[in-house]
Amino acid sequence: MAISLFLLASLAFIAGCGFFGIAKSAIHEIEGLLCFLISAVLLTGSAIVSACRRAAYLPSIEEVPLSDSLQDIRREIRDNTPRWRG
Repeated sequence: MAISLFLLASLAFIAGCGFFGIAKSAIHEIEGLLCFLISAVLLTGSAIVSACRRAAYLPSIEEVPLSDSLQDIRREIRDNTPRWRG
């Protein structure tokens, strides 16, 4: 998904450069600028999809090995956190 969004962003950018390069009136310049904006949105979407995919494979905080002092801090926070009693 991220690769296809990146490819579409590249295609929109190239089209925007082409439209902007051969512009004969203001409407053609606007068309080129709109292609640049579409390219920016697609590139941002590609980055978000890529970041979400990377975040999905990160280990949870409980699985990360920590030093003894950080283990003590984690235990202290867990023990001192107020819990709801229903």
